[in-house]
Amino acid sequence: MSSCPGGTFRSTSKAVTGSAGVARMSYASKNAIGPALIDTPMTEVYLAEPGFREQAVAVIPMGRLAEPRDLVATIILLLAEGGAFITGQTIYVDGGRTLV
Repeated sequence: MSSCPGGTFRSTSKAVTGSAGVARMSYASKNAIGPALIDTPMTEVYLAEPGFREQAVAVIPMGRLAEPRDLVATIILLLAEGGAFITGQTIYVDGGRTLV
């Protein structure tokens, strides 16, 4: 597999989840979303490489890549009154990827 933004994603992900942990300690209402690989113009160069898309989808139990709209409901929840008591959490919107 060629180089991809995975290393950058993992670093950023750790930074975000780490800041969510700090938020838990300070009781601030801060949350993070942990998305799967999202099919966007930013990722199309990697997804166009032979076998990359198939390899990425193979480890997602739902059998597809995320789309930007998959994150919308989670974002709305966290911004709405219904999410007012959710704090210091990382919500994974990854098609079950963290389960495998």
